[in-house]
Amino acid sequence: MRISRKPIAAILALAFVFTMFMSGCGKKEADVSTIDTGTQNADTVKADDTSKDSGKVDLSTGVKKKIVIVMEDDFADRVKAKENFLNTLKEKAGLDSNNAEITELDMKNNEKKAPEFVEKIKNIRPDVVVDFQVSITNIAKPLENSGIPVLVYVGAESFVDANGKPKDNITGIYTMKSDLRYNAFMMLNKISPLKGKKAVFVTVDGFFNKNDIEKDLNKVGVQLKAYCESKYAEDFMTAINKYNSDDEVGWILVGVWPTTRKDGTPWDMNKMAKWDIENRKKPSVTYWDIAVSMGMLCGLGVDLTDTGNQLGDMTIKILSGEKVQNINAEEPRKTSIVLNQKRAEQLGITFPVDVLGSAKVYTDFEGHYKK
Repeated sequence: MRISRKPIAAILALAFVFTMFMSGCGKKEADVSTIDTGTQNADTVKADDTSKDSGKVDLSTGVKKKIVIVMEDDFADRVKAKENFLNTLKEKAGLDSNNAEITELDMKNNEKKAPEFVEKIKNIRPDVVVDFQVSITNIAKPLENSGIPVLVYVGAESFVDANGKPKDNITGIYTMKSDLRYNAFMMLNKISPLKGKKAVFVTVDGFFNKNDIEKDLNKVGVQLKAYCESKYAEDFMTAINKYNSDDEVGWILVGVWPTTRKDGTPWDMNKMAKWDIENRKKPSVTYWDIAVSMGMLCGLGVDLTDTGNQLGDMTIKILSGEKVQNINAEEPRKTSIVLNQKRAEQLGITFPVDVLGSAKVYTDFEGHYKK
């Protein structure tokens, strides 16, 4: 899955990261800018503030607007994102259960429910579907070309062109910011230099592209030894165990944890994260705050809870009469440097002082942190 689009003017990074990029790479990389830490908290840095009025929904007809929300599980970031979404609808457009018919479908990590939910959505014919799943294959993909406007919480790049314009009826939020993955690799190389060793990348299928990963690693001066797509939890575990004992490998980079076993039964993400942290012996960097709170070493983390606000703005535009085809995909608005001190201690790593300076630091695997 390739993120290919025109860079926007204000892409998040940090001042120390920028300095490191310039000195470490010998040349300026595109779209790397600094964060104004003087006016923002370290864990809630904004770019591209689109919180202004998104439109006016006509509620005078008395006909309730139909909104379908699809959830995946009760994961904290998903729940908060949904709350932010509903609050945005209420605060900016006056939408609530009195004037909108809001249907929530909960997958509960069981992909077998997807066909039933797709049929239910087609029967409801809602004004908009808001998909808060990490997986875009369960609901969004089957609803392509259905004529029903769909907004996705992550993964919009699969449904839009290089400029962010929807190819048909689906738009939403990109998986990450432009250059965020490259910047994250640069940060990890500062925290845990490879010193000639190689990296492997392990993830579920459909979220990343081997060529993109290899390109970003090469820019950091790191060789990719293997790219492993693991649809099932068992395959993920096999890959981790294999490269734990490979002396040529210094990083085992994890993209997205699988949530399904080979027999088709759901595998709770909390269990997968716990297994990963307990068994993986080499560092990784992530692109989501929530993963660091669960035990990943570090990340340039996207605040997934704020995407609920963005999706609320997009929904209001659609309910105000804007065609979904005219609503370009958006990059996540908030990212921050996040570190996990407990995980660093497990791996025998000491965070550099300049990295700690502007970071949100988790002290355990239960979400407790300090600034």
